[in-house]
Amino acid sequence: MKNQITIVGNILTDPQVTDTGNGAKVARFQMKGNRKLSNSTKDGWYKLFAWGNVARFIELYAKRGKQIAVTGRQVKRTYLNETGRLIQTLEIEVQHVVGL
Repeated sequence: MKNQITIVGNILTDPQVTDTGNGAKVARFQMKGNRKLSNSTKDGWYKLFAWGNVARFIELYAKRGKQIAVTGRQVKRTYLNETGRLIQTLEIEVQHVVGL
C-alpha cells in the first residue's frame, strides 16, 4: 500500500475522544516514535487520529506513556487557526493499533 506508515513508540498525551454527530468516535493523540522519520516533527513526535472501532479501542486502552504500534496513512490537513492564519499539518490516520 502506498502512503502507509508504521510507528512503534510511546503515547505522549492522553487521547482526546469525541463523538461525531452520527454516533461515531474520533480519537486524537500524539506519540513519539522510537526512530525519527524524515516527515515527523519535534524529533519523532507525531499527531495521530483514529475513527470508529479503532478510536473506541484507543479510548479504552491507550493512556499516556503506554507503548503501542500503529499502522496508518499520512494525511495533510489545512485549516484556519483562531487568528485567521492558514495552518498546514501532517497527521497519521491510524488504521490498526496494537498495545505492547
